[in-house]
Amino acid sequence: VNRIDGQVRYELEERFRWQSRLLLGYCMHQKKGSTGYALVQRLSIIREHIRATAQVVFFHIEDWANRIYLHEPGFYYSFNFPVYYGSGHSTTLLLSFIPVKHLTLSAKISGTMNRGERSWKSGLQIRVKL
Repeated sequence: VNRIDGQVRYELEERFRWQSRLLLGYCMHQKKGSTGYALVQRLSIIREHIRATAQVVFFHIEDWANRIYLHEPGFYYSFNFPVYYGSGHSTTLLLSFIPVKHLTLSAKISGTMNRGERSWKSGLQIRVKL
């Protein structure tokens, strides 16, 4: 598997972040070549009491051997690296509200459309720092 990964980032005073990323892959598997790509757009807005991150991934990967793992925004101390294979798109929205210094309320919703099939997942996290 050969990969090319390019990205552009823009930050404005740690309050606004935008990232555009393109991954291209070529795989030789069983004497047959396959290609794939994933295009990622991520936008984060950080204010005093609210943090919001949105990510959209468009992907087309022909062969399982050429699959792509990408980080998905998630809750505190969670590590989300879903696999992208097939053809479709995925959208994730993570919202965090910090009403007081040691309390964070977070909500996440994520949806994927892959080869005409939809899947959804959502969650809620309450974090108290003592």
